Amino acid sequence: MILDIYKKNIFPTSIFFKKMENMEKINKNLITNITKWSKKDKGLYLSNENGWHSKTNMHLLDEYKDITNEICRFALGVYNTISINEDVKLGAMWANINYPGSYNKPHIHYNSKFSGVYYVKVPKKSGNIFFEDPRPANEMIRPIYNKEASDETFLKQIFFSEESMLYFFPSWLRHGVETNKSNLTGEESNRISISFNFI
Repeated sequence: MILDIYKKNIFPTSIFFKKMENMEKINKNLITNITKWSKKDKGLYLSNENGWHSKTNMHLLDEYKDITNEICRFALGVYNTISINEDVKLGAMWANINYPGSYNKPHIHYNSKFSGVYYVKVPKKSGNIFFEDPRPANEMIRPIYNKEASDETFLKQIFFSEESMLYFFPSWLRHGVETNKSNLTGEESNRISISFNFI
C-alpha cells in the first residue's frame, strides 16, 4: 500500500546572491585602494586568522562610495522581494584580505539583521564561503542519507567565491571562509572581499 504523503518546508533560511555586472572598473579601484589601506593600517582581528580585516567604517569613506551604493541597491531589492517594511540602513562595512594560509573561523554577525560579502578578487584555490545549519537540534540523532540527499539534509553548504559575486544572508546564520590555498605568489595570491552589516 502506497501512502499519500504531503510535505511543506517551514522555517526556511534564504541566501540571496547575484554576480554583479560591469564591475571591472570598480573592482580595479577597490584592489588598489584596499591594498594601500592594508599597508598603512594594521586592521582588526575578529574571525580572520592570518588575514587582514579593515576598520568597519568603509561605507563612510568617499573612495568606496561606488561599491557602497551597489550594495545598498542590492539590499533594497532583497527587502522588496521579501516584503520588509523598513529603510535600508548600512551599519558597517569592511575590507578583507585573505593571504595564502589564512581563513575565517565560523561566526555570526551580532547587532545586525542582514550581512553579506562582495568578492573583489578571487585567485584560483583561494577558498569559498560556507554556511552551517543554524538548528543545533538537527545534529542530535541524524538519519543516514543517500549520497543523492538534497540541500535540506546537509549540515554545511559551500557557496563558491567568484569575482563580482555578492551574497546576502541573515546575520544570525553561522558562516566561515575556507583556507586560501592559492599557488600564486605575492599580491596575486590574495583574495580580497568586502563584508557588511545592515541594521
